[in-house]
Amino acid sequence: MLAMREEKITAMMHSRYGFGLLLILSAVATVVAYLHGVGTDTLVSGWGPLFASPSTWFVSEPLLSLGTAFGLNLFVALLLIYINKNYNVLRSMSLLFAGMFLVMETAHPAFTTHLSDGIIMALVVMLAVVPLYSTFQSPGLTRRVFLSFCMISVGALIDLTCAVYLVAFLLGCFQMRCLNVRTAVAAMLGVVTPWWIAWGFGAFSIADLHMPQMVSLFSVPDGMKLAKVIVYAVVTMALGIGFGMFNLLKIYSYNARTRAYNGFFVVLSLTTLLLMLTDYNRLVIYIPMLNVCTALQIGHFFAINHRKRSYIPILCVIGVYVAFYLWSFTL
Repeated sequence: MLAMREEKITAMMHSRYGFGLLLILSAVATVVAYLHGVGTDTLVSGWGPLFASPSTWFVSEPLLSLGTAFGLNLFVALLLIYINKNYNVLRSMSLLFAGMFLVMETAHPAFTTHLSDGIIMALVVMLAVVPLYSTFQSPGLTRRVFLSFCMISVGALIDLTCAVYLVAFLLGCFQMRCLNVRTAVAAMLGVVTPWWIAWGFGAFSIADLHMPQMVSLFSVPDGMKLAKVIVYAVVTMALGIGFGMFNLLKIYSYNARTRAYNGFFVVLSLTTLLLMLTDYNRLVIYIPMLNVCTALQIGHFFAINHRKRSYIPILCVIGVYVAFYLWSFTL
């Protein structure tokens, strides 16, 4: 009897009901954090060459910022579900990874209560993944390659460091086996087009290009708040690397298409880690993208190891992020 209950609990954690439960809990936790004004002073501005940092867009409209931030986080979670459903990245219909992403974002309340550069970057990158994945062994689909690189280039207009992901997507073209002269030209045109259009409509001139005033993460006055951000980032990195290493052993047995899809997320993870280590003053900006990659690795691991008592380690991982959430209220 107990074994049957444990199997049902584990199955529920992977189902749409489990995702719905984690979504509701994340929404409630976000509202509670918003009402207590938790975590907003750990956000930092981006390097947008044309626009002000997204973290400043709704400064005078906190409720709009709350709704937009949580809505975009939910959209990213649903986008992850769409990608897995259409491209079978995890070879499982489990939705645990999407719910885990929302839990991880809510654990640092500033990500869900206020619009930030980080969620915009994660949204842009994941939107660009969709057309790229459709080009596997199809070098003739140059328009989709153009679209992927165009999206990343638009993201670079908001935060210039988003342009680093162009290198990741170029490697992704190799992994999708679609890179040739035509796709390379399409990628180059995709990078140039948003900037060319903005310049053509007089949105800016070369003299108007500017960098916003930067605020270092290390300028956070409370050392404990800084410590919480760093510990949060380190733990998430460790979980992503740890679960990712276990998953690699299984990924090698997949077919070429699935290996390419999973391999590209490894490239995105390494790119994000590189940005966090080299641009550590603004590591908060890269955490949402890190959460995307880590949530996928966690979801993949537990989809592979779908045992009746696997709900226990799942709850342990969730418990770690619940602890981070509660820690925010003590700072």
